[in-house]
Parts: sequence; structure tokens; C-alpha cells
Amino acid sequence: MEQEPNYLTGYNQGYRLAQYSPELVEKLLPSLSSENEYEEGLFSGIEKYQQEKRKENERLNELDDRDESQEQSEELER
Repeated sequence: MEQEPNYLTGYNQGYRLAQYSPELVEKLLPSLSSENEYEEGLFSGIEKYQQEKRKENERLNELDDRDESQEQSEELER
């Protein structure tokens, strides 16, 4: 499926905004609508970055939990 240039521009800018200025995104989100391709892309880019960030945080939490479990096991062995 071919995306429109305005959608792609919005998507890329939304992704970068979410990555580098999440406080601005929080202020901007309530005013976004899907009335035009640019805003639709902007919202999609923001959403994509936030999804990736959540997954990354979940993986980090899993690794932290594994490390804690391993440390507890090692302490019990002593």
C-alpha cells in the first residue's frame, strides 16, 4: 500500500517528537484529529514509538526480574 507524502512526513515527525520531546507530545495529543493525512501520520508515528518503548521497558523489567531471581538463588546456595 502506497502512503501519501503528507502521511509519511507526519509519521516520521510524530515518531521523532515522541522520542525526543514526550512532554510536548502529551500537550499535542488532545488537539490531534484524523481530519488530514499529516495529522493521521503524526498520531501513528507517536503511537508506534510509544508501543516500541513499552515493549523495551517490558523486556528490561523481565531481565531485571531474572537477575534478581538469580541473585537470590546464589545467596541461598551459600
